[in-house]
Amino acid sequence: MPYTKIPGYIFDLCRRLRKTQTKTEKLLWACLRRKRLNGLKFRRQHPLGRYIADFYCPEVRLAIELDGTVHNLKDQKDYDELRKEMVEVHRVWVLRIRNQEIEKSIEGVLGKILDSTSPPFSPPLHKYGEGDIGGEVGE
Repeated sequence: MPYTKIPGYIFDLCRRLRKTQTKTEKLLWACLRRKRLNGLKFRRQHPLGRYIADFYCPEVRLAIELDGTVHNLKDQKDYDELRKEMVEVHRVWVLRIRNQEIEKSIEGVLGKILDSTSPPFSPPLHKYGEGDIGGEVGE
């Protein structure tokens, strides 16, 4: 399978982001870490090509992105959509969750994540083509 080379600075950025998690990232990570959600292994601040997913489950190829208020801005929405398409072209499904959802009902969010990991699982292909995103540590 072809792999996309991940620039070295991305790994440094991932480490920095793991050390400076937001309140909602910490809350969700507490529920996802150590296979606490249905035995699924999640990683936090994981590189997918030149993008970094807030959380990633390689078993079902699910990336979880948490959205704060900045994601309401038009330019950010456009960037988020482009990023989503570029990740999904590699058969990785992107699930966007608003910070308010986590703060309001973590149980509801966990249910939404579980629903996204249930078969049939077939992430969409976009106009950019197919392939695999490389650099998955520990695979």
